[in-house]
Amino acid sequence: MRIISCSSCGELRPHAGHGLCARCLRRQPDRPFVCAEGLHRRLVDPPGFLDAYVAYVTERFSVSRATRLVADLGRLLESEGNDPASLLRASRSPTARGGTLARSLGDFFSTVGPAPIDVEDEGDRRAELRRRRRLVATPAGFLPAVERFVEAELIARKRAERLKATVPRHHLTEERLDAIVGLAIAIARRTGDSCGFEVVAEGDVEAFLVAFSPAVSRRYLTHLHRFFSFARAERLVLVDPTARLEGPKGQSGVASELLPLERQRALYERWTGSADVHPYESFVGLAGLLHGCSSAELCNLVLEDCDLARSTLRLGRRPRPVPLDPRTTAALAACLAHHETLCTENHHVIVTRLTTTNAIPVSATYLRSVLRPAGVSLRVLRSTRLAALTRSTDPRLVASSFGFTYRAPLHYLADGVDSARLAELANL
Repeated sequence: MRIISCSSCGELRPHAGHGLCARCLRRQPDRPFVCAEGLHRRLVDPPGFLDAYVAYVTERFSVSRATRLVADLGRLLESEGNDPASLLRASRSPTARGGTLARSLGDFFSTVGPAPIDVEDEGDRRAELRRRRRLVATPAGFLPAVERFVEAELIARKRAERLKATVPRHHLTEERLDAIVGLAIAIARRTGDSCGFEVVAEGDVEAFLVAFSPAVSRRYLTHLHRFFSFARAERLVLVDPTARLEGPKGQSGVASELLPLERQRALYERWTGSADVHPYESFVGLAGLLHGCSSAELCNLVLEDCDLARSTLRLGRRPRPVPLDPRTTAALAACLAHHETLCTENHHVIVTRLTTTNAIPVSATYLRSVLRPAGVSLRVLRSTRLAALTRSTDPRLVASSFGFTYRAPLHYLADGVDSARLAELANL
């Protein structure tokens, strides 16, 4: 390998091309366009959106990443043709190289490209793959009943979408499948794969649930109740083995810890009086401590939901805009100012380095890392606020304000005793 003096950095390095070393060659800003010119010469019928896509990824990615995306797109164009829908489906296949190409193509075709195309949502596609893995693990004799149950769950999900009702999240269906498939595997080990759910007895369900913690056993029993009710209605089983079973008695009240008043004051001072705290930490912390925001509400919060002039937010399924106090409004304004400095087209309020180049929301894991310097979690902040509101006001008002069912806030009252009110009652 020939050693040269690089014409860019001037160091003695192996020659990579055009009088440059490998490091400087990778940083040349015209590399994606040079790669595109090669595709134009190599492809028989290059698509008309190729140059627009090259410009799109060059603005949003580094030179090396943009060049790699253009090269990956070229391989797909050679094998799949120029149809945008076919290209996007091929980029999302398990044999494709990662999800960056799929996300960039999806964002490009929906915003800049030829026209918005009707393709399957990425979240739905991944959920289908997770369901398929669980179905593959199901013993053969139990598989038909499980497949019919999954089909009914998907139909109910589509019906909820059409009616603009609350759509069950994918992880709920997957947890139900975990309980059902786990029970099927446990029964198949004892009786064989040829049997089905018709051989399941009450003792089999109890023996399956005893291996889990009380909290998991209660959830799994709820899922098994739902499945066997469906199976009995569909004449897949004659008797519901879970009809007389009750979950283990667990601890009532709030599952997570509640912050004492001194700790709440210290966190409030940290998020309102320190200039060294990142805007995301201040906003997420105050939103959870003062307004009981959940991870889903903050992850999916978009710019259109923020109204700084009126100091309000639209959060999740809450029926009305949430009024903000001055400190939370200031923290939100700092977040929006930080969003402008990122020069991103992602319309979510909280954006990370990985989501600046697409339109997906951040994950709940990122919110945990945001609050890690303060030594607290958003779940604890939310539970503390909900417990304080429920014990000081009418639980029905809390349920109406947060979009809960009327029974949801009641568990915050299970271990809450107001000593002052007890003293007043004792004096009567």
